[in-house]
Order: sequence, then structure tokens, then C-alpha cells
Amino acid sequence: MVSHTDMQIASIEAWACEVPLAEPFPYGSSLISARKYTAIRVTTRSGIAGEGLTLSRGAPIDVVILEMLAPLLIGLDAFSVTARMDDLRNGTLAFDQEGVVTRGKSVVEFALLDIVAQACGVPLWRLMGGDYRRLPVLLVEGYSLDKESETDFVRRLCQRVDEGFSLLKLEGGDSRGFLRLEELRRRIPDEIGIVLDVGWSWHTLREARNNMERLGALHLSWVEDPLPKGRVRDLVELRQTSSVPIGAGDELSSIAATEQLISAHAVDVVRLDACAVGGVSEATSAVRLARREGLRYSFHGTGDINEQLAFGSPGGDHVEIFPKDRPFDRAHELMRSPTVDRIVDGSLTPPSEPGAGVRLDLDAVERYADRYGKVVAA
Repeated sequence: MVSHTDMQIASIEAWACEVPLAEPFPYGSSLISARKYTAIRVTTRSGIAGEGLTLSRGAPIDVVILEMLAPLLIGLDAFSVTARMDDLRNGTLAFDQEGVVTRGKSVVEFALLDIVAQACGVPLWRLMGGDYRRLPVLLVEGYSLDKESETDFVRRLCQRVDEGFSLLKLEGGDSRGFLRLEELRRRIPDEIGIVLDVGWSWHTLREARNNMERLGALHLSWVEDPLPKGRVRDLVELRQTSSVPIGAGDELSSIAATEQLISAHAVDVVRLDACAVGGVSEATSAVRLARREGLRYSFHGTGDINEQLAFGSPGGDHVEIFPKDRPFDRAHELMRSPTVDRIVDGSLTPPSEPGAGVRLDLDAVERYADRYGKVVAA
């Protein structure tokens, strides 16, 4: 039996990591040459270590954790997750409850839940009340590779279908992207799901309507982020006139903004990133609201976190993951036994290891760290 004293938070560590890409890839008007992450480790007096990892895009999430959040938690009971999140909320009332502050709180909550799940001897998805089942992987394969021909792009995605993947995500909202998408759809069966991530590249409602009309015959699972963040009214109008489902919300760091998307009937697919929106508890709240409105939902972020949430949430129907053999995301380099290694024929079954799923490779984390800090209990 673990005592109250054993569960007290003894230390909190955070790293800002930058993983260079062996093969930079173009995204929009920029060329991505590295991926930046925040890693966190919360250790109790008994030695249980809860860990988390999130894409930071260079934001100082680690500084927020160490300078603002850790002093509010150190020495307190890690097992009382709801109380600890209340402590963070009350201790940061002078600051905007979104953006980097909320992202810091999110990954802290994930690490605390990792501690709880380990102490209980079960994976987080089981602690959430999930059921054992197999889920298809939504493979984020459709970013461009530098100097890749259109033929090679389509061939690469067709190869993933041959490997057993039934859900693919592509990026690109311009004519070039449409042509590749049309050619891909001609080459693969209609039952293979395709998500098109526009990445907020359409700037007017008229442009979005015209593009959605062109995409109407391509049997898309959904079009993601067709308009810039905050354009809820325009999303509502676009959804009313489009036959193609719309997904949005994965970069929102406010549960209120997420709930606004749902209550305004602005989307068909609610995109959620638990490490941005306020943590697992807030993401779970949004899932309940989405299901009440009859909407699909989809988790964004680190695949090792996504699968815990997808398997732990009723109605979860896929797990979004980046492939390991592409430069698009390198989070797996910072972890031991990442989820991507367990994919079989394009799908996953739930993990059995106790905890929340992220197991940092501390040697790799330290190797890629640009910044490191630790707060220790007196």
C-alpha cells in the first residue's frame, strides 16, 4: 500500500529538446529542418516517475513548467490529480488561461496521471474505463518530401495502403495538392479513408467554398483546418454549404474555444490535443460534448498519448500517428518502445504496460536538450 507521504512530489524536471531532421521537408512557405519538444518527468518520494512529451514548436513550455507551475506542486500529493490541477488554476489566475500556460498544465497533468496509472498497475486507457479493441491508425504520411515528384508522392502513399493502412492524412490546400489527391483517389479504393489537412491556408469563405466544391467527389473523411483559427462563424457557413465533413480544433489551448466549435455546429470532427487544450480531463470533457452532439472526434499529438485517449474514450475509432521512417515527426527518438513500433497491418491494440504510455529515453532526451531544469522538494 502506497502511503500519502510516498506519493508526495519530490522533483519536477523539464527539457526543451530540438531533434534535427536528416531530410528537411517543405510545409507551406517554410522548410522544416527540426522538430522541437518539451519533455517532463515528475518523481514521487517513493520513486514512481510520471513522464510526458509534447510538441512545443519552440514555445518555452519547459520554462512555464519549471518557473510557474512546479513551485505550486512540489511536495504535494501526486495522486490527487484534480486537486493539483485546481492548484495550478488558482495559482495562475493572473495569466491568460490558454496558450503556453495551458500547454504546460496539460503535460503536467499527463505526467501526474502516468504516476496514478503506474501506482494502480494499469494502463491509463483502462483507468479511463476503456475497452480492449483494435483500432485503425490514421497515418500522417502525406507531407511532401523535398524534390519528390508527383508520381513518387502518390506511389509512396499507395505503398502504405498495400501495407494495410486504411486511413491516410495528406497536407496541401492548393492546386498541386488537389491534383495529387485526385490521382491518389484514382489509385486506391473508395473505402480507404483520406483526411486532407489544409493548415489554415484558405483565407476567405469564398475560397474555401470553391475548394470544398472541387473536393466533393473525392470521398474524403474530412478536410482539416480549412480556415484560420477563430473564424467560427465562417466555419458554420462553410459546413452548411459543403458536402465534405470539416474537422478543426487541434491547436486550440482553451476548452471554452473547443466547446464553442461544438456548440456552434461548426465542425463534423472535433480535433483534440490533450497536451494543448488543458489535459486529459479537459479533452475527455470535450469528447463527452462531441458525442452528445453526434460528432466524431480525433486526437492530435504524440501517438503514445493519442492511443491511450482513443482506447480510453467511448466512440474512439482511430489513432493518429506519424510514421517512423519519415522525417515528419521524430518524437519516437525521445522514447523507449514508442507506439509506432506496435503497429500491425495498419492498426493497433491497446498497450498493456501500466502508466500513461510515454517512456522517455533519458539518454536521447539529454542528447537533444537545449535547456534543462529541475525543481526539488526541500
